Amino acid sequence: MTPDRPTPAPSDPLVFDQALARAPVSVALEVDLPVAPRRAWSALVRVERWPLWHPGVEVAVLRADAPAPGVRLDWRADGMRIRSHVLVVDELHRLEWSLRMLGGHGAQRWTLTPSPDGATSVRLEEWWTGLAPRLLRGTLQRTLEVARTAWLERLRDHVTRNPSSGDPEPPDPEREDPERRERFDGDADSSSVR
Repeated sequence: MTPDRPTPAPSDPLVFDQALARAPVSVALEVDLPVAPRRAWSALVRVERWPLWHPGVEVAVLRADAPAPGVRLDWRADGMRIRSHVLVVDELHRLEWSLRMLGGHGAQRWTLTPSPDGATSVRLEEWWTGLAPRLLRGTLQRTLEVARTAWLERLRDHVTRNPSSGDPEPPDPEREDPERRERFDGDADSSSVR
């Protein structure tokens, strides 16, 4: 693979769960969506469209046409510049990527569970460790809880207000904007939610 696409370590759900339990900063939240899993999945995998429906995400650039293990994702959310590598793509069920920012690293996992009535339960789990999360534990924990609760609420609002969110769309002209992608060519290390 190229330097932009290193081979990430396989993501074992047990390892993720153990890291989630040990991390100084972590969150596990869930929201029920009155839509089929495909609609929620579509909103999550269209990474470069996140800023259109979630104001906390300033920019997101996926370095491929679709998420796949090893693909790089660069994004800025809530003032933090984050570099990720996709670890797991289990279509319509689980999406996971690593997280790296200045002073910390972690992982984020999205799990979609369909219900018999056609709705979807979306679980978001995320953990951070490193110098910044250890030193600023309380502040970062509160910030993460608020930010990820808002993300799930925005996801719910987006998929319920936008009936075509799961349908194929024409290409996004911003996606091919080279300046948008170049913003991240530097190192990135520099219902109700419950």
